[in-house]
Amino acid sequence: MFGGFPPPIHGMSAATQAMYQRLLDAGYKVKKIDTAPTSLNRGAVARLKRVKVVVSALQRLCLVNCDADRRVIVYLALSGGWGQVYDLMAALICRIKGMQCIMHHHSVAYLVKKSKLTSLLCSVSGAKYTTHIVLCDFMKKKLEQHYAVGSVNILSNSVFFPKVTECVDKKTIEVIGFISNITYEKGAGIVIELAREINRRGIPINVVVAGPCSDKDLADTLRLCVSEGVLEWRGAVYNEAKSKFWKDIDAFVFPTLYENEAEPLVIWEALSESVPVIAYDRGCISSQLIKGGEVIPKDIGFVDGALNTLSEWEDSIYYQKICMDARERYMEANKETVFMWEKFLSLLK
Repeated sequence: MFGGFPPPIHGMSAATQAMYQRLLDAGYKVKKIDTAPTSLNRGAVARLKRVKVVVSALQRLCLVNCDADRRVIVYLALSGGWGQVYDLMAALICRIKGMQCIMHHHSVAYLVKKSKLTSLLCSVSGAKYTTHIVLCDFMKKKLEQHYAVGSVNILSNSVFFPKVTECVDKKTIEVIGFISNITYEKGAGIVIELAREINRRGIPINVVVAGPCSDKDLADTLRLCVSEGVLEWRGAVYNEAKSKFWKDIDAFVFPTLYENEAEPLVIWEALSESVPVIAYDRGCISSQLIKGGEVIPKDIGFVDGALNTLSEWEDSIYYQKICMDARERYMEANKETVFMWEKFLSLLK
């Protein structure tokens, strides 16, 4: 497996780690070749350190033993931007060494708009030697539309969540939450705007924000909002603290502006906890929220759209139905991904 593993923790690295664990559980011998940066910092120094890590990873890939007695499959967790330069090198090594390749796509940026780099990557990997994994039908259609690919299969991120057996009973909406690696790209600025508007209007709803923030100015703004009583910021939450976050909130807002956004793990987490979701329409989100939430078109202001939805959810009977829908949507997806996972394993065999 060639790609970024935690730490740092974000959606793609979490999914790659979960894939690693599921393959181990399925009885496969799996070797990690980690290309993750040391932090989420995108500065010049951090990028130079990443180059050193990836060069070392490529060297390890070159040394993989794939003689006639050993069948080696290389799983590539594909980057969304210029990181595909590294993926291109890895794909070239796989092609030269005659190793079959599985490319797992976690971004829609190069699917919505065709990329010359991705075209070259698909060409080098070879349609006969590469199986592509996408997260939803939207991604599959876009990949096949823009690039010369062979086999394309769907494997939703919901496959990486254990089946929840305990239904969470929620009565009214009193707290809304947002959890992410906090950046403006992920919609933190919009969440702050929403919290301020809720506070200004005197709406009896609390806003809880969770997650680490490496942007100093954004962190200062969050602290100011806390001091003004506009919202609560819990910082990074893991394990029990993360479970408590989901239990404490009654709705999840996700106004992501991230161009790579595909099928957010946090939305599946919310639905698994019977927490309805209000999110911008990006990537696979509309297919995630067939029910159990509200998808706001990208050309509509999120704050107004979210406030309108929250106003509808003030009706406790209707809100409880939305919570049940959220739970049902997760359970439906869970059943669908059992079939998807078996199909994926059959590809490996």
